Amino acid sequence: MEMYLLRIDLVNKMVYNNTDLRLVKWIQFMNKIEKHTLENKNMKQTIEYIGKFLKEEGTTLQDKIDYEKAKSYHEGFTKMAKKILQAGFNVDRIAEYTGLSISEIEELN
Repeated sequence: MEMYLLRIDLVNKMVYNNTDLRLVKWIQFMNKIEKHTLENKNMKQTIEYIGKFLKEEGTTLQDKIDYEKAKSYHEGFTKMAKKILQAGFNVDRIAEYTGLSISEIEELN
């Protein structure tokens, strides 16, 4: 398990791929909503509705964040593996370093 500290105040100084950027924007959005929730009854009801909806779907906001992060990493490792494979590197070695399965790597050809 890997954990990351996301510094919202430093996010503009960092480079993200499209999925990471979506995640950062979502977190910033949720952070702003959270700040206004206590002051606004409608916002509070909206947040409660989102939480209830996610719970009914069998997930949580954290699950959604974790899913997007994992998807982003998988896409990145897949792109990297394809380039390394095209350069002629050994499939077993690529699997070892990327965490992708051998069949996933072989399908990249």
